[in-house]
Amino acid sequence: MENVQTSGTLFDKTEYIIKWPRRYEDFDDNARWRIRDAVCARLADIECAEVDGEDYAEIAEELIKWHSHHDGYEIAKLLEDYHGWKISVSVVEDLDSLPNIINNAVRAEIANWSKANNIRLTCKIGDRVAWLDRWNHKAYSGDIVGIDGEHGEVTVFCEALGHVRTGVGSHGRILSVEQIQPYPEEKKDG
Repeated sequence: MENVQTSGTLFDKTEYIIKWPRRYEDFDDNARWRIRDAVCARLADIECAEVDGEDYAEIAEELIKWHSHHDGYEIAKLLEDYHGWKISVSVVEDLDSLPNIINNAVRAEIANWSKANNIRLTCKIGDRVAWLDRWNHKAYSGDIVGIDGEHGEVTVFCEALGHVRTGVGSHGRILSVEQIQPYPEEKKDG
């Protein structure tokens, strides 16, 4: 496990932020095998006579690394172009569930990792935190309104992002604990 020294953190080990496994490559061989098995099982269920006896492990690994932001059609095109699959509407529909299967398998392994390493978050509902948005590179701050310690994620309410406390609308942004820092306290004179 890789640790990075830092000044302030939301972990019980006050001098370290622990690098959570977030991507397939971050996990050990056993966890990667379980994720790959979940994808192989789904691929084997898809009706595509041309792939009888084909080894799904290599394809599964490729799809796991490539799946983000792709739908069933884009995955089907990859399988057709590079692996010779015969694609139909039903195959595309079946492949639409693959990103969710991959995400669920990865999240299950994150939960296993946090439990095995006895990771505990010390942040609380109401704590004010800050983060740098990775898409627009703007700094934001907000209040923690939800905590998922099993997956190392918090939901943060940020009025500047249009979040609402009640009613219809977005109630917060889900962030990994690596993305957030305690909000700097204002210095009081005298």
